[in-house]
Amino acid sequence: MALVKNLTDDYVALLDCPPVVRLSDIGRFDFSPQLQEIFLAEREAALRVEGDEEGDEAPAWPRGTNGTDYPDDLDDERLKHVDGVIAYVPRHFCVRHVRALTEYPDEARISSRAELPKSVKDVGSMPDFNPVRILFLWLDSLTATVTQREVNKLGPVVSMCYNTEVLIMRDCGLSKVSDINLPKLLHADLSNNKVKDLKGLLKFAGRAAELVYLNVANNPICNRKDWREDEGPHPNESSRAWRLCLVCPELQVLNDVPVNRYELVTAAQFGTSRQQTRMAVRFYHEAMAAAEPIRSMTEWNPLAVVELDLTNQELQVIQVAGLINLKKLVLAGNYLAVISNSGMSLCEQLEDVDLSANLIQDAREVEWLKFIPSLKRLSLQGCPFTFKSKRDYRLFVIYHTRHQRGIAKRPGLLELDGRVIGLDERVQALKVIGRVRTRALHLARWHLALVSEFGQLRVGRPGSDLYAGFLEGLRVLKLEGKGLSVVNVTYLKSLAVLDLRFNFLKAVTGLELLTELKSLDLSWNPQLKLKRTLHQLCAAPVTSLEQLALAPDPTVARNLAYFRRVLQAVGRHNHKLRTLDHVAIHPDMRARMYARLGKWKRARIDEYRLQLAFTISCTAVEGRSFHPDDVVAGKQWEPAEAT
Repeated sequence: MALVKNLTDDYVALLDCPPVVRLSDIGRFDFSPQLQEIFLAEREAALRVEGDEEGDEAPAWPRGTNGTDYPDDLDDERLKHVDGVIAYVPRHFCVRHVRALTEYPDEARISSRAELPKSVKDVGSMPDFNPVRILFLWLDSLTATVTQREVNKLGPVVSMCYNTEVLIMRDCGLSKVSDINLPKLLHADLSNNKVKDLKGLLKFAGRAAELVYLNVANNPICNRKDWREDEGPHPNESSRAWRLCLVCPELQVLNDVPVNRYELVTAAQFGTSRQQTRMAVRFYHEAMAAAEPIRSMTEWNPLAVVELDLTNQELQVIQVAGLINLKKLVLAGNYLAVISNSGMSLCEQLEDVDLSANLIQDAREVEWLKFIPSLKRLSLQGCPFTFKSKRDYRLFVIYHTRHQRGIAKRPGLLELDGRVIGLDERVQALKVIGRVRTRALHLARWHLALVSEFGQLRVGRPGSDLYAGFLEGLRVLKLEGKGLSVVNVTYLKSLAVLDLRFNFLKAVTGLELLTELKSLDLSWNPQLKLKRTLHQLCAAPVTSLEQLALAPDPTVARNLAYFRRVLQAVGRHNHKLRTLDHVAIHPDMRARMYARLGKWKRARIDEYRLQLAFTISCTAVEGRSFHPDDVVAGKQWEPAEAT
């Protein structure tokens, strides 16, 4: 639409200002110094709405304490960016509304010319006249009682009643309205007069920024070339009379007919950047007023807003600061180009944000998403940014949201555009966007794999005392299918079970130091160097193994030469080894191994087989030793107990 076409560049430039001037006043937020004065008068009213008593301070924003790992330095930076932001309050909860005639007290109403002084100088002659009290002025059909000259002098007299909310001057012969100054005016009916000066009307309306109703029907101004009353109550699209909507951003009804959204967009093309932004703010207020659960509220309760759907509302600005229970925010199909001033970073519980089909194209705006601590699901499909950097778009977002709290075993953003973010994408983002070097990249993958298995609360950050203590006390580690290529288990000295199947390991550093290791599974690692691994297991040597698997695939595991080689190298030191590549070691294979090692004769081999058979029959599987010295009677079993 025209508003978007004319506003985009100016609007982006307008909002691209230092964070210190990006304030929020009762939902009317100031994106630049030139807008700061626009809504300043409403600030005090908003604070009264938000607090229990006048003068209450805005509540302190709670820092993230859900137990997950959102860095303190990033949290401090987040709070610095929103310093000075005030909680949003929907416009309709804190503005004045036109009341019925009967709701105005008698002393606040004037219904005849006789109740007003003839001029400003004559106020002293009417001791009962108090202009401050007047809220309702009804001066119909003055031409029958006063002269045209007196009518033309009414402006200054009426302006004395500066608190007036309702002004009705129909059929008064009024031709000049530029000298009427009523800053609190909400309702103005000037129909059936002689008003023809558009500049004068704009001046009159511009002084009443909260004007909601304006009726100038049957005036010469409505019979211009660009505003033919006989063709319709509103000006045509090209008429500069639409500037009325710019000087009165709250105008709802013109000539007894509501002003629709298309007409407001048309009006915006005649305005300055400041006026266009005010119009965009109005659209946001209207969208919020129509959204659930706000629509059904009788008084403002920000704690009740958990989900907010503002899809396809043609929004160009948003502000959700203060909605501290907000968990889901849908903003799809709008014209948002800037989101860093939206207040979303103050929504501690915000988990789901849909920004698809908007106008976001600045990488800095996408990077700003890192300041939403609890963000888990994000959609940016259809935004220009995704087209500009299609190849690295996902990696860019994943990298800058890597510190989001996520869940216990998956830190960072969980889903992007409906697709789950996996460990491989996170590592690739560190490589491509973060330019992390290879060694650090391997360590990052190792840490992410640990977190995915045990959770970030237990693992901690690399280099921390928590991380070191976790590694030292770890007994069981299973990280199959994590894409690991480098693993260092030097500090896992208490480890009893190590399962690293389905990775890309060439070797495992520190394997020879695991003196308590009982189960080791390195199968399905095609690049594993068998010779080096066997050397590590035999160097110290490791003597506690009960289960071992090293074959890169089933074909190798079934190879008899491979089986004998591994058993010969490891079996001599690990007397309790009972399975190799998930297959129980046959007694004959074990007897042949010891025969080769001890150069036994036939009689000794038969004796070992017999003793081994008794041992297998009389002992439990766990902890059973197969060494020749341990299978003799009296070691693990007693002859009297044999059956």
